[in-house]
Amino acid sequence: WCVRSDEHSGYVFVNNYHRLKPLAPKEGVQFDIDLPGGRLTFPSVPVTVPSDCSFFWPFNMKLNGVSLVYATAQPIAKLTDGKELTVVFAKSEGIPAEFVFAEKGVKILSSSVKAKKAGGRICFADVKPGNGAAIRLRDASGTMINVVVLSDTASLTCWKAELAGRDRLFISGAGLTCDGNRLQLDSRTTDKAYVDVYPSLKKLSLNGAQLNGTPDGLFTRYEIKQQD
Repeated sequence: WCVRSDEHSGYVFVNNYHRLKPLAPKEGVQFDIDLPGGRLTFPSVPVTVPSDCSFFWPFNMKLNGVSLVYATAQPIAKLTDGKELTVVFAKSEGIPAEFVFAEKGVKILSSSVKAKKAGGRICFADVKPGNGAAIRLRDASGTMINVVVLSDTASLTCWKAELAGRDRLFISGAGLTCDGNRLQLDSRTTDKAYVDVYPSLKKLSLNGAQLNGTPDGLFTRYEIKQQD
């Protein structure tokens, strides 16, 4: 493992993979990072890093006016929509997703797990993946921060692209092409192809068809029947 840092914030990079050579799981893993402001130790309890696993975790990451002290999940995308910031993380396979925030100036709006406060920090432990906002906070400026945690598999189908004049997040196992107001999916499935979109559209032109969506967590899902 190694650290990239500006002496305040940064990332821990972890690799337990070697091509053509299986590596054993690493048990009892916890990181100590010496920073000018003191030592940061995380996760809160030691974890096991599975075999064939690689990831990077952030520490002291600024999410608008909120300070993410650390997360045991990998950041993959962020999207700003007026006074709302959505940040997407990928859960590291086989490791509980833990998010710890500095408490100052933070209001908890909702969360999928119970928050624990101690020592000026707010901890959300063992956050489960899904398409909804697992954690929703508001900072002192009134900006809402949505934290979405995707499974490792789902994170590999997450896209960010411009559609209908603005950046959006997409989740789809199909190939995806955005062109103005139109969205094209290239899928090998013989059943329905789908795409989850955030922020949603009232109607979506998908593969030449005008579709209405259905809610899927923070996203809106659009489905289209594959042509024979």
